[in-house]
Amino acid sequence: MGNHFHFLLRIKSAQEIFEFKKIKTEQRNQIDISRLISLQFATLFNCYAQAFNKTNERTGGLFENPFRRIAVEDEIYFNQLIKYLHFNPENHGIVHDFKQYKNSSFYDIATMKKSFIDKESVLEYFGGIDEFLQFHETKLDEKNIISLLLE
Repeated sequence: MGNHFHFLLRIKSAQEIFEFKKIKTEQRNQIDISRLISLQFATLFNCYAQAFNKTNERTGGLFENPFRRIAVEDEIYFNQLIKYLHFNPENHGIVHDFKQYKNSSFYDIATMKKSFIDKESVLEYFGGIDEFLQFHETKLDEKNIISLLLE
């Protein structure tokens, strides 16, 4: 989309993060895992901004606001959030049918397009590709998520 994007990510456990970052056991109690995760996102967005600026021969900030995140801990919210994210390009008038938006995980999963998305886990959650597609045939019920949206 032209002025924003959404990620729905599964964050590894603190233990997995510590192991990946090779943080010693005796140092782990001193680390704020939430801050560590935020710093990783900041690094990602800064690298993206630098690459974008270099590619487009521009300078300066790329993002108006810092990123925001919400922990998803409720299954109803999780399910409706998936629909919200997938329907978003259609709701913003970018496409007439969200299924045709090629910059979406829905498109990657529905077409089994090669990408970084863990399609197997997503399809396992839904019970298969047919169930995944059927899930998207019903409209979003925003009342379950409206209070949690950041937009």
